[in-house]
Amino acid sequence: MWKGSIILFVALFLLGSCSARPSYQAPLLSGSSRNAIHGEYIVILSEQLSSIDVTNHLSVARKLITEYGNDSALTAVYSIGQFNGYAAKLNDKLRDMLRSMQEVAYVEYNQKVHTMQPCTLQTGATWGIVRTTSRNLPTVSDYSYGPTDGTGVNVYVIDTGIQTSHPDFGGRAIWGIDYVNSPSPKTDLNGHGTHCAGTVMSNTYGLAKKATAIAVRVLDANGSGTTAGVISGINWVVGQHSSGKKSVGSMSLSGGKSTSLNSAVDAAVTAGVTFAVAAGNDHQDACNFSPASASKSITVMASDSTDKFATFSNYGTCAHIIAPGVWITSTWINSGINTISGTSMATPHVAGVIAKYLSSQSSVPTPASVKAWLISNATSGKITNLPTSTTPNKLLFQQCL
Repeated sequence: MWKGSIILFVALFLLGSCSARPSYQAPLLSGSSRNAIHGEYIVILSEQLSSIDVTNHLSVARKLITEYGNDSALTAVYSIGQFNGYAAKLNDKLRDMLRSMQEVAYVEYNQKVHTMQPCTLQTGATWGIVRTTSRNLPTVSDYSYGPTDGTGVNVYVIDTGIQTSHPDFGGRAIWGIDYVNSPSPKTDLNGHGTHCAGTVMSNTYGLAKKATAIAVRVLDANGSGTTAGVISGINWVVGQHSSGKKSVGSMSLSGGKSTSLNSAVDAAVTAGVTFAVAAGNDHQDACNFSPASASKSITVMASDSTDKFATFSNYGTCAHIIAPGVWITSTWINSGINTISGTSMATPHVAGVIAKYLSSQSSVPTPASVKAWLISNATSGKITNLPTSTTPNKLLFQQCL
C-alpha cells in the first residue's frame, strides 16, 4: 500500500496542474453498445494538453498499470495532431483512477467492428414475422433479417415435442427430453410444439433463422400435461444451461394459477434462462393463470393482422408485451404447415426476437436486462380494443440489426 502511494505521489508531481481531482470523473462511453469489449478501453486526452503534458501522462499511466494492473496493459498509443490517447486493458479500479485525472477527456469501451453484412429480405413472408420489424402496419409482406440472427442461441420449446426432421428446420431442431412417454416417440404427436418451433427459427416461417430449437416434451398427443411434468421440463432446461450460454425458454401452455410452477419459472430466470410464456386464451386476467403470472417471465398477449387485440387473449398487469397471434402459419407435423391462432402462437414470436437479440450481443445479457430491453424497445400505443386500461400496450418490435 505504501509503494502504491509513492507511485501515485509521483504521478501527481509529474502532471503538475494536470493532476487527479477527487471530484472529477471523465465520461465513460459506449458501455451499453452490443459490440463493447468489457475490460478494454480507449483513453482520449484533452486537446489542450502540451506535448510535455501528454508525455508525462503516458509515463504515469504506464507506472499505474504496472502497480495496479492485474492483467492490465497499455496496448497502443495514438498521436494524430491534437488527438492523443491510448488503448489499454484495464481493471475497473485502474480505469476509474485514470478517469479521475483531469487531462483525460473521456474513456470509451473498445468495440468489435466488422464488415457490413446487409440484411436479407424474405418476400412473401408470413404476416406475424413481418409485423415484428415495423413500427407501423406494413404495406408489403417483406421480412428483413440479419444473416446471423439466432446464431449461438438455444431455444428450449417446452411443449408437445418437435418434429425435428421437418425439412424447414434445416437440421437446427434437436430432441431434448420427454416427460410424457417412456420410451419416447422422440417426435411431436400433436403439431403444437412443431408450430411454435417453426415461428422461432424455421427457414420459411421463423424469426431467428440460425437459432437451435430443443424439444422438451411435457404435453401429450392431445396437448395435455401436468404441472409436475412442466416443472420437470424447466428443471431439465436449467440443467442444460450454464454461465456463458445464450438460452431461451419458450412455453406456450397455460393452467390454473400454481405457486410451484411460477416459482420454478422464476428460479430458472434467476439461473440465467430468459423465459417467454403465454398469457393464455381465456380472455381473463393473466394474473389468475400460470405460468403467465410468474413474476420474472415475459408474459405474451396476442394481436391480429390489423393491430387489434385478440378477442381470446388474456390481459392485465401480469402480462408484458403483445405479439402476433391470430392466423399464424408455421411448420406442422408430417413435414407440413398449418395456420392457427392463440397466445401460444404469439409467444414464439417473442422467443424468436429474444434469440435474435441475444445473438447480437458480445456478452450474455441477464434475463432481467433482456426483459427490460424487450419492453422498452416495443412499439407503444398501436394496439386497439385493449380490454382494460392497465393492460400494457406494447407491441413486439426489432428491426434488422
